[in-house]
Amino acid sequence: MWSRTSGRLLTPSINGEGYPHVSVGGCKIAVHSLVMLAFSGPCPDRMVVKTDNRHDSLGYDSYSANAQDAIRNGKR
Repeated sequence: MWSRTSGRLLTPSINGEGYPHVSVGGCKIAVHSLVMLAFSGPCPDRMVVKTDNRHDSLGYDSYSANAQDAIRNGKR
């Protein structure tokens, strides 16, 4: 992802949960959320981006289903 203001490539950092994020407009946004926004459109109401960063696992899901998936995969 390129910065519109500086024209530079945005370099991701790793957040406290181990997920890459970038700063966009002064806000830190998870890379998987940006990928879903770019390729699938805005997140529907009361949904979240599944926080499993594997390409075949990205998708929108309910909060509870995402939490259950995190437990199942040893993330919580």
